Amino acid sequence: MSKLKRPFSQLKAILYPLLLLPVLAYGEEEERWYQVEVIIFSQNSPDYHQSEIWPLDFKQPDLKNSRELLTYKKPARGTTTPQRPKAFSLAAKESLQLSDTASRIKRAKDVELMLHLAWVQPGLDEKQAVPVHIYEGMMAQISANTTKKRFSAQGDELPKLDGTLRLSLSRYLHLESDLIWREPLPPGMPVAQSHTIETTPQLASATAEEPLATPAEMLGPNYQVFRMQQSSRMRSSEIHYQDHPVFGIIAVVNRYEPAQ
Repeated sequence: MSKLKRPFSQLKAILYPLLLLPVLAYGEEEERWYQVEVIIFSQNSPDYHQSEIWPLDFKQPDLKNSRELLTYKKPARGTTTPQRPKAFSLAAKESLQLSDTASRIKRAKDVELMLHLAWVQPGLDEKQAVPVHIYEGMMAQISANTTKKRFSAQGDELPKLDGTLRLSLSRYLHLESDLIWREPLPPGMPVAQSHTIETTPQLASATAEEPLATPAEMLGPNYQVFRMQQSSRMRSSEIHYQDHPVFGIIAVVNRYEPAQ
């Protein structure tokens, strides 16, 4: 019997690592990737700006831990094997789902299309999810590989749109926005105001502990600022809209299958 057991034990030692390979491969395939596509636009009619009254608030989005998106790189000519994209890189233009919607916004009266973009990322839980830095002019800067990590709050360098979007994954997908919209004040108005709309109690309580910046630190003398903080619970492939009297977001999140 001992002579029979020895070859079997040797065979088991050889086969056991091979039996684990399907389990390891399955674990890798369980990582979920998503393509996040957003349209951000502004309502330019004065009626929208005066439709509500909000408390003054000079806080701004926290950009310290936000990610800058990476440029999309086309596969090399002659490449037949699909390559796994880098996390938080721009998606190809031909993969955009909301192009028709963006075209209608461009043609609409009193509406300005600010951004239409998409990126790919893994689905991360609440503790691991990181915000993506969103700002006016980011597409041109990413394409030119001259992305400004942060803007100076001095003079003309302040963008109209600035803030973050964050996708997290639990039982549902959650898209959180924390964006500010700056508009030049008419000449002769010395004090800038900031209007905030908060629709999520969790976000409101979290930002309540942030230190307030003075108007001069954040805005300078020439801006009126509107802030939007919202969270949407969504399913894959569902189109969602985050509303604000001054600007809005249309978003859709789809499952993405990167190359193995």
